[in-house]
Amino acid sequence: MKYISNLHTHTNYCDGKNSIEEIIKYAIEKEFISLGFSGHSNFSKDECSMTKEGTIKYLYEIKKYKEIYKDKIQIYSGIEADYYSDLNKNTDKEMPLDYRIGSVHFIDDGKDYFCIDMSKDNFNETIKHFGNIKIVIEKYFDNIIKMVETQKPDIVGHLDLIRKYNLNKEYFTEEEDWYIEKVEEVLKHIKENNSIVEVNIKLMNQNNLDAHYPNKRTIKRILEANIPLILNTDAHSINGLDKFYCESLEELKKLGVKKMKMLIDNSFKDIDINLFGKDINYK
Repeated sequence: MKYISNLHTHTNYCDGKNSIEEIIKYAIEKEFISLGFSGHSNFSKDECSMTKEGTIKYLYEIKKYKEIYKDKIQIYSGIEADYYSDLNKNTDKEMPLDYRIGSVHFIDDGKDYFCIDMSKDNFNETIKHFGNIKIVIEKYFDNIIKMVETQKPDIVGHLDLIRKYNLNKEYFTEEEDWYIEKVEEVLKHIKENNSIVEVNIKLMNQNNLDAHYPNKRTIKRILEANIPLILNTDAHSINGLDKFYCESLEELKKLGVKKMKMLIDNSFKDIDINLFGKDINYK
């Protein structure tokens, strides 16, 4: 069985545990068709991000191994560009990128930056600073909108990451009108700017197959809006490359997903979901 592709992959150049070559060798062993690397873009407030010097080495190393392993797997050079890194199509020209994942990990108050996925204690402090959870969520989604409009990423990463500590509905109910309306506003902008939405399964586990970004209701709305989806594991170690990949495919089928995007032969192609996880001849 082949695990087709993953484009959200972190290495030891940022907060990943493994080297680029270690990850490639594992992907080949697992018979991946294509593999993309997406190190965290340099941002001074993000301790997990790559350094400027590290980014240069990271891009050089991907290029080197892309050539070395070209007969065994398709390797793509990407980056996970935090909104505050301000990476866009013009700055991309300075880097040999095949694609860019646009993500929001921070919000700001005009003076300071607040990470929304560092820890639960940190999240609670952020809510306290801004006054209530609704303000925090709206600022997060406003950053998603501004990122999509101004930076135009190929892929929107973990669309509703703001839910990370709310999987048990501890902070708010995702069925509330204000939340649904805000998500609808975000999807409108994503649709207008032709971005792909990532189904991120990093937190998925056997006891919670619903622990994915975005949530089920949003995935259904994405399908209704005919916005393309792509499946990524957000791997921070080699074992994370294919963790719950097949299980997530089954969950997506239940939601009505018929096709997803895959980066192959240097372009994003629509692939029947029934072909994911099955043998495909590699040329």
